[in-house]
Amino acid sequence: MNKSIVLIVFLFCSLLIACGGGGSDNDKEVVQPPVVVSPIAKDWRLISVQQITNNSPAIRITDVTSTVILLDGSDSFTKADDGLFLYNANALKEALNKNKLNDDDMLRVVVENAEPYDNLTSLFSYSDIQNNEQTIFVNVLSSFVFDYLDYSNTLTVDKMNDSLSKLFTGYNFQDFNNDKMVDYRDILTYDIYNYKHQLGSLVNRVYSPVKINNTAQEEIINQIINDMPNSLENTPFELFSQNSSSAELLLRQDIDDIFYFISNYCKNTPQVEESFITSGEYTTLNSGCFIEYMTCWTANVEDCGNLNRLFYYQDQVHTVPAPLELNQTNKNDSETVNKIKIVLLKENTEFMEKLDNIINVTDSEEIVTKFKVCQLFREYDAYCEL
Repeated sequence: MNKSIVLIVFLFCSLLIACGGGGSDNDKEVVQPPVVVSPIAKDWRLISVQQITNNSPAIRITDVTSTVILLDGSDSFTKADDGLFLYNANALKEALNKNKLNDDDMLRVVVENAEPYDNLTSLFSYSDIQNNEQTIFVNVLSSFVFDYLDYSNTLTVDKMNDSLSKLFTGYNFQDFNNDKMVDYRDILTYDIYNYKHQLGSLVNRVYSPVKINNTAQEEIINQIINDMPNSLENTPFELFSQNSSSAELLLRQDIDDIFYFISNYCKNTPQVEESFITSGEYTTLNSGCFIEYMTCWTANVEDCGNLNRLFYYQDQVHTVPAPLELNQTNKNDSETVNKIKIVLLKENTEFMEKLDNIINVTDSEEIVTKFKVCQLFREYDAYCEL
């Protein structure tokens, strides 16, 4: 059995084993087979350049300001498939050391002649790919984010994440790499072919990294930022006042003969504050807290329904919780659903035929085969980490 088949069989079987595989609780523990990795393959990493029609673009990796070139040209990048390029992690590490850059310093992937675009780009650090086979995705969204950050003059990881937090919370960006954090890594792992998200779709529609002047690009970026959804737009409240610690919400004047039951929850205050308010009255939403509100026909909680929540963080009111505090229960639920999806795929003839076509390519590097299998899982709406 060739090394690719060993890898894919391991991937698929281990996912099925994780779901229980139909065995009883008394079954002996299943020992997962080892992955066969060749000495050369373990140093390879992948860059996936998406949405391009030119399959021979010019690629280089630089420092974040593009003043120091670390890897460049055909000597550093090998085409593995359309839009898929291999580079060597050890060679990148040697270049970092030579130029006295740290593992956590932000680096830039630049893809030139990325038709139909001018250039595409993405950001990552060596730490992101050091101990795993993390694929870097380069597409319109990653390019938009780089330009957005460039205009904001934010280059360090902390400043970058602080700047992106407005974008993430405004558009309720998701934990696409499944690490229980929402940060820049969810941009470098955003698979624009298989992930569907409001921000990704919007950027893909209105933003094109082509040769237009910087003023026009900046106007597009600002328009996307300014068009972020208003969190209070579909609620009965208006923002009366706010500061860094709280927001004062006014129940709209046009709501007559309806009560709202308010429950105020705060992490450091075990006691829940509850009250009824009506048109023209106020409620306070403190930073780090959230309120639940219900529409009521009388000032009686038994006559209430339609439970909703509002959160206050980063000086803004939100209808979703802070993305950097993802709920572990929800994550566990999503993992369970994903395992069920994967088990069902073995009954899907079309999926299994495509899987066979991938693993039967005997001259493919293992990391490339794994990437294609993961893309196939994603195509069928199952999560697979790249």
